[in-house]
Amino acid sequence: MMITIKLKLGLILSAIATLIFLTMPPLTFAGQVKNATLQDLAWMEGRWAGKLGEQDLEEFWNAPKSGSLAALVRLTSASGTEMVELIVIEPQDDTLMLHVQQWDAGYKPRAGGAQKYALKTLDKRSVTFTSAGTTSFKELTYVQPADGEFQIVLTPVKGDVLTIKLQAAN
Repeated sequence: MMITIKLKLGLILSAIATLIFLTMPPLTFAGQVKNATLQDLAWMEGRWAGKLGEQDLEEFWNAPKSGSLAALVRLTSASGTEMVELIVIEPQDDTLMLHVQQWDAGYKPRAGGAQKYALKTLDKRSVTFTSAGTTSFKELTYVQPADGEFQIVLTPVKGDVLTIKLQAAN
């Protein structure tokens, strides 16, 4: 009798677990936000500028076109160009991937080479990419909190989160 009750209880619990599993929405993992398009990131387009300490940071985001969204980033100081960066976002495997490469003055590649990030979250005017390999940052987030404002939130592998606030520039 005890074995029959345990067996029936086990079958009931198994059926409940199966029902819960079958009614759950599909699971998504970092880099697996489905059905995102480059057009969802069209709000990033524009020229954005601001200070990073004593240095000037400029980001030039192009409109999504022909399967990519690209940005040219330039960090300058009184002594000249400190760094140039190319960012390309492309659809890949039903999600979006961000590729970034940086060069120091003299067009010398920065240590570590090209880096790759996978789409993690996407909202109306916010997008977060998470590291898809060996990268300087665990996450990169871009936010447009209001018209004419653009923020970059850098979450390093180690250390404190850095938020860079930029404004629309001519």
